[in-house]
Amino acid sequence: MSSSSDPDGADVSCHTKGGPTTPPSKQANLSTRIEGIPLSLEDFELPGMGEPSEICGKDRLPEKKAICPNGDAVRYEPHLCRKVECPDCYAREDRERAFELSVAVEGVAMIRDERPHALVFSTPPSESSGYSIDDINTKLMRRGRRRSRNKSNVLGGVSVVHPARIPDDIKSALRAYGYGANGPNGGLWEGVRADALGLLDWRRYAEYSPHGHSVGFPEYIEPHEGQDFIVSKYTTLDGAKNVVRHIRYLMSHRGVWRGDGQFTSIRRWGMFHHASADYIDIEAELERETYVSLCERVADAMGAAWSESEGLHYPDDEGDCCPACGTSKENFIALWDLPRLASSKNQGGQEWINRLSDGQRAFFEELIEILHHDGSPIIERGDVIHPDDVSVWIDGDRPPD
Repeated sequence: MSSSSDPDGADVSCHTKGGPTTPPSKQANLSTRIEGIPLSLEDFELPGMGEPSEICGKDRLPEKKAICPNGDAVRYEPHLCRKVECPDCYAREDRERAFELSVAVEGVAMIRDERPHALVFSTPPSESSGYSIDDINTKLMRRGRRRSRNKSNVLGGVSVVHPARIPDDIKSALRAYGYGANGPNGGLWEGVRADALGLLDWRRYAEYSPHGHSVGFPEYIEPHEGQDFIVSKYTTLDGAKNVVRHIRYLMSHRGVWRGDGQFTSIRRWGMFHHASADYIDIEAELERETYVSLCERVADAMGAAWSESEGLHYPDDEGDCCPACGTSKENFIALWDLPRLASSKNQGGQEWINRLSDGQRAFFEELIEILHHDGSPIIERGDVIHPDDVSVWIDGDRPPD
């Protein structure tokens, strides 16, 4: 149940952040059940196509940039459970992961002065249709990395596990609706996610057939077509936009395992894994200005922006300033700075309190009391009654799909 330190790839067994989810006495039975029983599509979910948590999406006060320094408004953001299967959260989580992976791939492309390949690891359907989680880890992904290295001279990559394939008849139907290679509506799996055929469940579009993809180097590889395993390159990714687009597409239908623990469907290996002898640390290899330019270029390919101070972010079309007084969001006070700001011991604290109206003062005193009493509270919209002169600013703060 622990993660692997195998330099060919990270996290090759199921694991849970912070340790196992079951008592030690139950781990042996759980491990046997996980490793030995063949899975089906019912054991997987696609990113963003599961259920949100009970509190996900509810507006809450964020820890940062929460309170107008003039006391005129408070800013709420949707609470995020940050589960990859959550329809409210996956876009944010996936765009951050896609950015990191795309920067890594583009950085190596700059250092090696060649473009990355995209390839598929595959076993015969008669074998993969009976795969368990342990089989996916060992017989598919670990074997795929080793065959790629030993038979196809691949130095490393970013691999993604897919639990399913789309049958030919469904592919034909999706193509008729404009999905597929060069289709106006996107790839086949974008049609599945959009439920283009009205089948109501993505599993009705697919069959259980675990396989893996990898984006890596070198640009040219020797194909490997054994009776038990295939490593096949299907394209070269030219330019940052193609790298971003392809990685995000691969991520869109990766397998989110629904069992106990967390199955890692995205894995760095070889030159992209820090424990490998072939590892390339792009931040160490590139000049700082070049690395910053790289991050900006990848962010631009995602329709976003990047800076060293803010990281990846999507420029707001509106709502950057307090709706009451126009103060920039960047100057808003962190929630946990409120008690310090309002303290009479703080220079200017009494002055700040005295500037407030009676209603504003009572409102912020109630917030301070909640912070003191509850430790690390989740303060949702409606937990505190706002006076007329404290504006409620709802900040969507979610990136586009």
